[in-house]
Amino acid sequence: MATPATSVCFICNKSLSEGAVVTVKKRGIETLTKSSVLRMLPDHTDLLKDLNEIVVHRGCQKTYTNSGMIAASINLSFSTTSFNHKFSNKLLFIHAISGCDTTSTLFGQGKNKCISLFVKHEELLNTAATFLNPQATTEQVTEAGENVLVALYGGDPATQSLDELRYHSFVKAAAKTKFNLARLPPTTDAAQLHAMRSYHQCKHGWETKKIP
Repeated sequence: MATPATSVCFICNKSLSEGAVVTVKKRGIETLTKSSVLRMLPDHTDLLKDLNEIVVHRGCQKTYTNSGMIAASINLSFSTTSFNHKFSNKLLFIHAISGCDTTSTLFGQGKNKCISLFVKHEELLNTAATFLNPQATTEQVTEAGENVLVALYGGDPATQSLDELRYHSFVKAAAKTKFNLARLPPTTDAAQLHAMRSYHQCKHGWETKKIP
């Protein structure tokens, strides 16, 4: 662990002599790192991972870690007109599978986390093709949906089902003095229904797009 010898704020890239500064240590660095992941700034994430303290502008720190500012940044980056990422045409799927008012809400699993998952594991975007295919079968949709949810809850879709992941997550949770059971992964049956609702939400999106 080290402290970088720098005269500029890594957030705004301006001289630290311009404005009030603050020395951020372990817990603050963890917060900055999480914010970097959510903002999809891998260079910042790599910079922070080996540090035990860093000096930044006080105002920059507050803005960078503010949840509202992070959400606004993501909304701007992922707008259909300004975003040029390879999965910009999959945003309808991401919106539906991560939970919306016409599908289901995944407790404790927000859109920021879902977007970060797809940025980090782009192979999961193959599942989007199923949800964007008008001829997809029920079996294809439910299998694709379960794979996404297993990954979202920290499991490996290649080796675990949602029920297995739910059981192992419960065993770990039982050892804690305090835990919210709503944070457990959904059952396979619940996930299948969520996947079908998400699929029909995507279908509504295609049909709406066809209306002149």
